[in-house]
Amino acid sequence: MDKLAAVDAQERSAEQMIALAQGRSVQKHLALEHLRGELKKTVDEDLLKKLMGFARDGETAKAAVEVMSELPGKDGPDMLYDIATSKGTATDTAQLAAQLIGTKAVRSKASPALSLVLDLREATTCEERQKLLEKAVEVGDRRALRQVIALTKKRGCGDNKRDDCNPCLREDNSKLLRQAIKSTQRRKAPDY
Repeated sequence: MDKLAAVDAQERSAEQMIALAQGRSVQKHLALEHLRGELKKTVDEDLLKKLMGFARDGETAKAAVEVMSELPGKDGPDMLYDIATSKGTATDTAQLAAQLIGTKAVRSKASPALSLVLDLREATTCEERQKLLEKAVEVGDRRALRQVIALTKKRGCGDNKRDDCNPCLREDNSKLLRQAIKSTQRRKAPDY
């Protein structure tokens, strides 16, 4: 690698450039495997930031997402959600992260705030959403804000899509909806 890197870029052959690129890729994967080992011993902010860097690199993204799914505690699901919903993430990596969040093993480790977001996505009735709004007041963070605000819309159901999808959230429960919006606005989402 050092010999190839020492050759002037304009003087390298295509074969040398490809070999250099493959060598760098192998080095990245080895570094990620080393990080996996470190994370099995201890999980700290610096190591998680390094892992997120690998997840944002096209060459190591899928392997990094796998490591995230294996992390103990809430960090893994939170990081996977970040990868799944970030605009800059490659589509296949985002899909893999979303699929991993959906597994029992990963979902069971989700923080209360992330569980709320996932539950809001799956809720199909007004009554389910109302219970989740109560939870949003207690534990919701900014990740849930868009979904909570969407519940303020009074149209979208019925044959003409003009009926209220969430009539149980009006009048007596409108205060609950406002509280949920304020609470989720106030709490920051984890940042890796």
